[in-house]
Amino acid sequence: MVNNTPAKAHILIRFFLLLATITVVVAITSTHQPQSMPEIDPYEVVDIMIDAGFGISGGETDPGLLESRTIVITTDINPITAQKVIKSLLLLDASDETQPIDLYVRTEGGWISDAFAIIDVMQHISAPVNTHAIGGAYSSGAMLVAAGTGTRYGHPNCCIMFHAGLYEDNSPFSNDKVDNDRLLHFWKTHSRMPHDWLTQEKEKEYYLTQEEALQYGIIDQIRSSNNSPTDFSIVTE
Repeated sequence: MVNNTPAKAHILIRFFLLLATITVVVAITSTHQPQSMPEIDPYEVVDIMIDAGFGISGGETDPGLLESRTIVITTDINPITAQKVIKSLLLLDASDETQPIDLYVRTEGGWISDAFAIIDVMQHISAPVNTHAIGGAYSSGAMLVAAGTGTRYGHPNCCIMFHAGLYEDNSPFSNDKVDNDRLLHFWKTHSRMPHDWLTQEKEKEYYLTQEEALQYGIIDQIRSSNNSPTDFSIVTE
């Protein structure tokens, strides 16, 4: 009698290999099935509660912010921040170019090229942009405050810091000579700071109260705590 056990075993092995292959193919195919994309309201970008520069905190548009035409920056000035703020400015200007936009700034600073990108758009659109220094507006944040095209406010607890003298920026596409030239031109245009502060040989940081910022022309008005500026909510999660 011929022993067919090895042949049967070989057939079973081939069967299970085929079954395993089919299972893997089905799993991969189902994983990569095209998914229907939900419709996205472009005006959701106006809710600009930026969380560490990587997205919009909270995930949903605050109707109060949308209606009050308010943008809030609470992180470093970087390419993601710049992209979101620029989109928000353009969308709000397109919706109504006669109504002001309020830009609240609390940041440790960031890349000069991204700050200038936001400033270019602020000064390009027709809607006036009121800037508000809250908490601390440092370095490129001070630039955003000073570049406001509406009224530039300093709030009671704000501190404004700017770099004077020669400046070094290690961000991509940065050129120290170009950056220093345009920074010098910017501060001469948007402030009344002493010439020797701007042209000193070594970089120095100046920390100004809202009263000093008003004196040197970085802001136009000190917002008293007795006033009631536009309400906004900062999402922290």
